[in-house]
Parts: sequence; C-alpha cells; structure tokens
Amino acid sequence: MIDLIETIMDTNAAAASLGRVLADSYVLMLKTQNVHWHVVGGAFVGVHTLTEQQYNDLFMAVDEIAERIRALGKVAPGTMAEYLQLARLSEGLGGTDDASMIRGLVEAHSTMSDLLRKEIDIMDDLDDYGSEDLFVQRLRVHEKTAWMLRSILEQIGGGKAVAQVKADAPVATKVEAVKEDKPEKKAKKKEKKVKAPVAVEAAVPVKVPATPKVAAKKEETVTASNNGGGRRKLFGVKADG
Repeated sequence: MIDLIETIMDTNAAAASLGRVLADSYVLMLKTQNVHWHVVGGAFVGVHTLTEQQYNDLFMAVDEIAERIRALGKVAPGTMAEYLQLARLSEGLGGTDDASMIRGLVEAHSTMSDLLRKEIDIMDDLDDYGSEDLFVQRLRVHEKTAWMLRSILEQIGGGKAVAQVKADAPVATKVEAVKEDKPEKKAKKKEKKVKAPVAVEAAVPVKVPATPKVAAKKEETVTASNNGGGRRKLFGVKADG
C-alpha cells in the first residue's frame, strides 16, 4: 500500500509539511494551556473554560496529524527539541495581564490560519488530498477560535484591544518566508478553470412548404403580372390594361 502511495506523490514532502503543522499545533497547545493556568481577571471562568476546550482540541489534532504522517510510512517528530526546531509559532504567554495573554492567542491562531493556507497549497501540488482535507478542517477550527477569542478580548479590553491585534505583526518571523506568492501556482489554477469553447452551429433557415391555397394564390398573382396586370384601377375608374 505504501509503495502505491509513493508512486503517486512525494511522501517525503507531504510528511515534512505535516511535521511543520504538527510542531506549530503542539506549541499552540502549550500556549493555550499556559493562558488556561494563568488567567486571573473578571473573565476568569469564561476564559478558563474556553481555553480548556481549545487545548483539548489541539491535543486531538496533534494525534491525528502524527497518525497521518505514519499512514504515509514516515516517522512523526515526537520530541520538544524537534518541535521547537520545526515550529514557526513562538512560545510564551504574550503578556502578564488577561488582555495581553488573550491577544497573544488571537495572534497565534491567526498566524496558524495563514500557515495552513500555504500548507494546503503544498498538499494540493503534491496531490495529497487526504492531508489537504485534514488541513482544511484545522483551518476552520483556527479561524473560529480566533473569532471567539477576539469577542472575549472586546469585553475585556474594548475596541482598542481588538484594533491592536489587527495592527500587530505576525507572531512568527518565519511566516514571511511561507507567505511568498506563487505566480506559477495561480496560473496553474487558472488553467484548470478554463473550459474548452463549445462549437455553435450557424442557424440554417428552414423553408416552410406552402399550403395548396397559398400556392394557387401565388400562381394567379404571377400569371396576372405576366399578362400586364389585367384590369387595374386608376383614380377610382376601372380601365383595361
């Protein structure tokens, strides 16, 4: 089975992409647990409960990503040293107060979404649709999580805190390298969308056969015309031709 997959796609490149997302997800899980442990303000109960749900989701995600690597016949990174080497997200709380900690999580999930979009493009190029589908699912989760955290931040720090999140630079400096445009990729996608022109036959006029009455009338008209028009009416007086 593995040999068949190897002939279809580059499993080394696919596993490398999965490994990067695995490392980022593990670091983000630890960041989320860190906020879960240290939040103390008026929104403690809500943030404490929400972050617990989020790090549990991330725990399930890293397991699924690692198992996908194994399904491709490769070895999944499984040490903190490997994760810190591969991860593009930074560790830490992002601040000591509740608003700063939550802002750090919003930035991390937003950056994670950007990274996943680039990794989805890579999987699409590799024709690894199983991994691509997994990344698309994770992208939706991170986008929704960032939205929920921004809503909490709005309550804690007001609109200014939310505006600050949008203005801040990405969490990881490595993101810029991942965000490089791929004009050849865009051109390739456009080519897929171009459909072959459909030939349209020119309309051929259809002659409708005349009925017997119409045909007879036409014949009389032609005969009369050939005979000088027969009798015609001039100024209200009938006269011979």
